[in-house]
Amino acid sequence: MYENDVRQQWYALREVQSAQDTALAAFGFTDWPSSGTFNVRTGLPDAVYARIALYGSDAADEALTSYTLYGRNRGNGPIVLVATGVATIGAQTCLIDPVTGAALTNHLWVDTITNTAGLAVNHDVIIDSTGDRIAELILPLFGLDELFMEFNFNTNAKMGAIITGLSRIGSS
Repeated sequence: MYENDVRQQWYALREVQSAQDTALAAFGFTDWPSSGTFNVRTGLPDAVYARIALYGSDAADEALTSYTLYGRNRGNGPIVLVATGVATIGAQTCLIDPVTGAALTNHLWVDTITNTAGLAVNHDVIIDSTGDRIAELILPLFGLDELFMEFNFNTNAKMGAIITGLSRIGSS
């Protein structure tokens, strides 16, 4: 059983973005973005693990070419690759923006996530993948202080990500 024992709220890890969002790849891991980042220290101060869900606008079963999650430590530490992989939009409707509460049109939750590389590979847990449910990626934060997620897709879709924290994974 996965517990959110600190009962932290969901935050925007990345606001909805358009296609070909490759901010860090273009800079070769040397220039941390000035906006669109998530501060773990202030947003999820008690968290040891991150719990991430993705959503987007496009047709069901539309594949996301890739997602990439970067992180860095306090004091402008080196930028590291935390996770990268592929995802597929499912058929579960996302009617309300999970962070702002605003009504959404034609948005669906991602139902399949595959993590293929980065610090979190072999340390991650993917729950409810496939079957048109809401897939979540749970991974250790590795003491990172900031996160940045980018999306790469070749459609007219838009993608966003939300995050909450877990201070432990286990049974109650």
